[in-house]
Amino acid sequence: MNVTRRNFVRGLAPPSILVVEGDIDLALTLTRDLKAEGYVVESIDRGDEAARRLIESPPDLVIVDWMLRAVSGPEICIRLRASETTRILPIILLSERSDEVARLRGFSAGADDFVAKPTRPGPAPDPPHPACPR
Repeated sequence: MNVTRRNFVRGLAPPSILVVEGDIDLALTLTRDLKAEGYVVESIDRGDEAARRLIESPPDLVIVDWMLRAVSGPEICIRLRASETTRILPIILLSERSDEVARLRGFSAGADDFVAKPTRPGPAPDPPHPACPR
């Protein structure tokens, strides 16, 4: 049973996810897959637009790429953790880097999880669960 069906049975609105990804193909894939699981998904490709959107109307979860135009993923994490309204918002940071230094920098910026992007074709990872505790 997908998220939409479970929430409908419980009388809840489906969880919302904001995907902030500069790679249009990856953003479309993530959006499609998450919508298929029943999430309400919005996608933005610029860090500065995402930072404004997140403060105005925070989703239940944000998936943010490290390398973005205008404002980086770690900077978005820092801004979200500094704001009272988004301090506990779950954040998944995506990066093409998978080394320990990058992971530590992501977590110290405020990410709850760090996912390395696939560098070769293969199955996509399972979609995240927006109810991950902070």
